[in-house]
Amino acid sequence: MKIYKIIIALILLIMFLSVPTFAAEDLISFSQGYYLTSTDLYKLSSKLAERYPNILKLEIIGYSTDKNPIYVVRMTDNINTYKEEDYINKMHLLVSAGLHSRETYNSFVIAKIIEDYAKDYYDNNHLLDINVKELLKSNVIH
Repeated sequence: MKIYKIIIALILLIMFLSVPTFAAEDLISFSQGYYLTSTDLYKLSSKLAERYPNILKLEIIGYSTDKNPIYVVRMTDNINTYKEEDYINKMHLLVSAGLHSRETYNSFVIAKIIEDYAKDYYDNNHLLDINVKELLKSNVIH
């Protein structure tokens, strides 16, 4: 009986140690979308940037007429090692969502796409027919 406990403990230990940190539970699920405020989206974006710090950066690019910050999530390969001049030779893609007040779900969908791209960057099995690591070597997604 003792040998079975040891074998089960070893199996559980191997399973625990073999799970990559980026295979963690999704931060974003479509069941949350209709209930998110701009503050909720900011918190979600912050969590994404914390979970994937090598490719995501959350920045304030300005302020609205109501003095609320306007955030952008920037995604590229090895984001923390780049200087501004390093971005000159890259293609820049602007993905915009939530510009109009009735577009409540668009920002949420973009956040989910960011999460899916980030997951695929670390595990090329998440998205089919897209190599995000190669994409982000020559592109910056804003």
